[in-house]
Amino acid sequence: MRNAAGQYVISGHTVTGFTTSEEILAGKKRVVPFLNQQATAHGAHFTKKRAYREFAIQDGRLITGQNPFSVKAVAKLFLQNQPQEA
Repeated sequence: MRNAAGQYVISGHTVTGFTTSEEILAGKKRVVPFLNQQATAHGAHFTKKRAYREFAIQDGRLITGQNPFSVKAVAKLFLQNQPQEA
């Protein structure tokens, strides 16, 4: 996805996502593009934890999770960034 200036929205940001090893372990090597390689090619810094562990990070307003086990961590970061009611 690109912004209005034509830059990838992840460019210059630290992100995480399904890793190459997780894609291989899931049997999706031929189906899913290697996100970590694509992210780096689009100017992002890709970071990860051990395969199939919960991991989410926030860089500015961008929140990313490594895998399906990271949903709770992503939601927690999202909720922490919502305006508090007075």
